[in-house]
Amino acid sequence: MAFRDSFFHRYIKFVRMHIPIAESLRHLLFVAPYALYGFVGIRNAPKNLPLKIVPGASGVFSKGWYPLEYPFFNLLKMSSWQKWLGAKKAKAILMEHVLEHFEEQAIFEILVNCKQFLDSGGVVRIAVPDGYNPSKEYIEYVKPGGFGIGSESHEVLLTYKTIKSIIERAGLECSLIEYYDEHGQFTKNTCDAKYGKIKRDSLAKHHMKLPENYTSLIVDAIRKD
Repeated sequence: MAFRDSFFHRYIKFVRMHIPIAESLRHLLFVAPYALYGFVGIRNAPKNLPLKIVPGASGVFSKGWYPLEYPFFNLLKMSSWQKWLGAKKAKAILMEHVLEHFEEQAIFEILVNCKQFLDSGGVVRIAVPDGYNPSKEYIEYVKPGGFGIGSESHEVLLTYKTIKSIIERAGLECSLIEYYDEHGQFTKNTCDAKYGKIKRDSLAKHHMKLPENYTSLIVDAIRKD
């Protein structure tokens, strides 16, 4: 199966690139009810259960998790975190294909904010396109300005080395889950599903109709202190 988008995805990509106001309005209307659900849900979350949140969910989240939707929630603004979480701390933060839409310095600032609202022992599970995937077609699909859906707003193509460096600079510990190294060698380590299920993992071709060599760079950023 080749890396190609459906007609619908190509249409959405065209709108995003050439009519951004229309796309912004569509997104706002789509995520508004999920944002309300997340905001109210976090405020009333049971105190005896670990808090699990999904910034940038775009309406995709599992039962027991609370979505924090842009533009109602802004990952970069501490005031936004304080407004949504207050004094609460999250045990798990899941960001699947979110951080590639930011430059490296912004990713660092986001992870610093995450740390402030993460319990000791808590996990930020991250998935982004893998810059070391050996498939040239894959790289052309996911790179900033690539031909894949969403790549028109990608700012960076990360590797396990760059994401690990950013995570550690933010004061978190990095645990690698799925990644290619610079020699094209793929590694898949086990991880605890309670910290979030990544849909676009190395097995995604079986349930998301993705190409055989589609993978994500998946890591955990862990707060140890």
